[in-house]
Amino acid sequence: MHNEEGSVQPLYESIRDTMEDLHQPYEILFVNDASTDHTLSMMKRIQSCDPQFHFVDLESNVGENWALLAGISKTRGEIIVTIDGDCQNDPAYIPALLDELSKGYRVVSSWRKARTGSF
Repeated sequence: MHNEEGSVQPLYESIRDTMEDLHQPYEILFVNDASTDHTLSMMKRIQSCDPQFHFVDLESNVGENWALLAGISKTRGEIIVTIDGDCQNDPAYIPALLDELSKGYRVVSSWRKARTGSF
């Protein structure tokens, strides 16, 4: 996440609620890609309240791909779900991804058919 202070709390809550409904062990890991806004302080606040939440704080802005790699390298679980910090991907789809994995696939991917915003 780079300067996504408006997305940190809603994305965290959405992921947490989705994972709590699954009743399975989980961790939530965000990556702060050298934000200059309040993204990092929000992550610190969440971490102080939730033992399932962790974050990686990058000292320089490395961009999405390197930030993703930094996050993946710090995960502890067998299954990794990546979600962009702009809230364009709904964590409510995580159970569907996990269902596909349970069919024996080693990798599951999804894509969004419609996007909100100017891109």
